[in-house]
Amino acid sequence: MTFRLSRKFIAAQLPVAIAAALTCATVTAPSAQAASLPAVPAQMADSFVDSIGVATHLTYTGTPYMNYPLVKQRLQESGIRHLRDGWGTGSKYASDFVEKELSPMGVGITMVQDPRQNATPAQLKDMVKTQLPTAIDAVEGLNEWDLRGGNWAVDARNWTIQVAEAYRGDPATKNIPIVAPSLADTNATSKYQALGDISAYVDYGNTHDYPGNQYHMNDSIIDTVLRNNSVTAKGKKVYATETGFSTGTTSAPYRTMPAAQVAQALPNLYLDHFRRGVARTFSYELFDQHADNAFESKFGLLNNDGSPKASFNAMSNLINLLNDKGSAFSTKPLNYELQGTNAKTRTLLLQKRDGSYWLAVWQQDRLFDGNQVVNPADVPVTLKLGSPVSSVKLYDPVKNRSSFGGSSNTDTVKFSSTESVTLVELRGTGSSTTPTQPTPTPTPSTPTTTAPPATPSPSTSTSGSVRPVSGLPLTQVANAWGPAELNKSNGEGARGDGKTITVGGKTYTSGLGVHAGSEVRFTNDGATTFTAVVGLDAEVNGKGSVTFQVFGDGTKLYDSGKITGTTTKNVSANITGKKEIRLVVTDGGDGNAFDHADWADAKISTGASTPAPAVTRNVRPVSGLPLTQVANAWGPAELNKSNGEGARGDGKTITVGGKTYTSGLGVHAGSEVRFTNDGATTFTAVVGLDAEVNGKGSVTFQVFGDGTKLYDSGKITGTTTKNVSANITGKKEIRLVVTDGGDGNAFDHADWADAKIS
Repeated sequence: MTFRLSRKFIAAQLPVAIAAALTCATVTAPSAQAASLPAVPAQMADSFVDSIGVATHLTYTGTPYMNYPLVKQRLQESGIRHLRDGWGTGSKYASDFVEKELSPMGVGITMVQDPRQNATPAQLKDMVKTQLPTAIDAVEGLNEWDLRGGNWAVDARNWTIQVAEAYRGDPATKNIPIVAPSLADTNATSKYQALGDISAYVDYGNTHDYPGNQYHMNDSIIDTVLRNNSVTAKGKKVYATETGFSTGTTSAPYRTMPAAQVAQALPNLYLDHFRRGVARTFSYELFDQHADNAFESKFGLLNNDGSPKASFNAMSNLINLLNDKGSAFSTKPLNYELQGTNAKTRTLLLQKRDGSYWLAVWQQDRLFDGNQVVNPADVPVTLKLGSPVSSVKLYDPVKNRSSFGGSSNTDTVKFSSTESVTLVELRGTGSSTTPTQPTPTPTPSTPTTTAPPATPSPSTSTSGSVRPVSGLPLTQVANAWGPAELNKSNGEGARGDGKTITVGGKTYTSGLGVHAGSEVRFTNDGATTFTAVVGLDAEVNGKGSVTFQVFGDGTKLYDSGKITGTTTKNVSANITGKKEIRLVVTDGGDGNAFDHADWADAKISTGASTPAPAVTRNVRPVSGLPLTQVANAWGPAELNKSNGEGARGDGKTITVGGKTYTSGLGVHAGSEVRFTNDGATTFTAVVGLDAEVNGKGSVTFQVFGDGTKLYDSGKITGTTTKNVSANITGKKEIRLVVTDGGDGNAFDHADWADAKIS
């Protein structure tokens, strides 16, 4: 029998969405250091990775957890090694999945022991002993029993004692760690006092420290956790068996947080916990339980359909970069000093077995205030090293696994500490130079949501009858090995390193090169047919096995079945009336090694091809560019329409200042749209509130280039419009931001009308 976990005392956050600011870094040449710098102890990088867990509900029918192959695949992709779940003696099918499928790949489980499972502690112990002998990590007492009222504290104490007696009285289970029961109200010291000192019966304390309306993990929350657990589990370390953020809709009194901000805040939460000595942290939870947008349904790292959220990709990237499995070793301190920090700067120094150091730097600052996204100022910092190192690389795992800066033979590193964690990899003379991103192996790499850069305008009209998918604005891109490539094969870990797409002995100039598991999404604005030639690219020399799938609005429209070797298939899917198209590639059931897959000559069409009007690269509408990140506070951002309401495509003709426009972006504050600039020098637009809000609302439009503000409209109200002209020469990433006018974001439907780069 299963039991549901309560969020009764949680207050989380409200949808808006803005992505992390680009971290800029420069590395200077070596300079003489002053007197010796502080020797800072390091912790094992893999100890941090091993502290990361996620809650699951493997016995919940009617949820994606019943798709055990998908659960296994996503856990493989993420690199997460620890689950937290619980079931009674009648769910052997779930135990078998964990013991026989997950345990062999290094995944263990902390099992909740709860009377709602209709079994005694002794019966639950026997179930764990016989069904989960290799998979069990720990057992946990009652789940949030304080919600029951009455004599809950006496009941919880007695149950914990019975669990301890059952497990410690059996030679086969006596060494399984016991975690204290969790409380829903983790702020109430009086409840811990009521439970009393149970340290004789448990090996770890427990907390469900959801950040709630603080919108980020911080030292104040952790101080409370440690103080209260010192009452019940004095001298013991703590497990956080539930924590996290919902991305659902507002559900009073609970508030949610935009998905882009969760992607930044969740890695920091794990880092903050580990930095303060929390032994293991389980975010709640792996999947969104239901397809609705309710608060309780939307805590997952994955959407209800199994596709990755930005937070899944961020955690996967972080784990992949720091993964260093092996036996324990003695770390060595590093002489360094981080200068220019402020009171919110946090650091964690880690070391791998090859001798390399990995310094994590982040700002312990909230990214959302309950109404709108907060963009804290970046903090320029300088890393001073006691002696030069042979190699420095910087990473932003919230974006991807590729380094964004670095140098060699240096003792000084300058970069910006931001709300997204920055990883600084330091390799000294004589240390291993083994790449941190190996070529594909049977253990899969993990997705990145960084979309490909802008490409030349397609040779057919964007409003015409045949259009290459590689020229469409892609709303989401996830790929298990390096970036997905436009009009090239997948290649290796770096952007643009693919070759000519070649499947079945034929070459193609257009298409998508990906690696299973992969997912590419785009919006269908009226096309009726999707076509492609699919197969494994010639660059893997006949190895690998994959399956290609096409979905329209969640309905599967095409499935290739397992494809191996040089086999190709012609795809033709009817996408009439479908709004969102998803192109998915999964492995063939044997892991994703060598699974470089091509959507060759991928196109959408509405009939016979017609010649495109002449389009030069001198002037291009932003709405026709591949947008690398789109976040919007009310429904989807719209291309060439006003923001409208909550559904995609429900906007009207863009109308600002009494004029209508056929091109542009319709958004709602807070909003952020990003795209890659591939050589343009100027961004122009007409900005203002759309006529659909009848003169209500107040907004501010901002343009950023590589983190530098290039334009600010000031507060705009009513029918006022402004002409934007921003110099984007030499800037790589352009961010179009709309904030509210300081009075909340009601009615803040804003237009970037006639937005262009030239």
